[in-house]
Amino acid sequence: MDCHPHLRYVRNRDGKTADELFEENHLRLRKTAQRESIEMINSIIVVATLFCTVNYAALFTVPGGFDQNSGVPVLNKDNTFYKFIVVVYSAILCSFISLSALLSFQRSAFYVEEFYISLPLKASAASICLMLAGIFTVTASALALILESKRVNSFILLCLLPGCSLD
Repeated sequence: MDCHPHLRYVRNRDGKTADELFEENHLRLRKTAQRESIEMINSIIVVATLFCTVNYAALFTVPGGFDQNSGVPVLNKDNTFYKFIVVVYSAILCSFISLSALLSFQRSAFYVEEFYISLPLKASAASICLMLAGIFTVTASALALILESKRVNSFILLCLLPGCSLD
């Protein structure tokens, strides 16, 4: 509420303070905001969960696959592979932070005081982290494509060497 601090405790002729009047006049608006926010948060939670799930799966299905004998990734000697791993971990972390902030926002009691700092901070943190998770996911996809094209190009070069057969 926007008023001088000393006026918040002054009572009007009905005996109500500015805070009491604000809560009374905006109760219906607060309830509507609570309902609409929870509905919106539910759909965004699905998106954050999908980001987390996709990146978690990408972590275990690395581009190039695994060596059958040693079990290490085939492309682990490439610097792009380590960039891929870091970007995927970053995407998982951002989507997890976003999911945590969204669940905290959803479980909030929506008191009047929370509308000043707590709820906007949670919504902002969730939005920023979800956007970063999306950026990291797209970057990881591009890095995976680069890694796969390197693997395919090296396979083609090996097959063009004399004495190589595709059998």
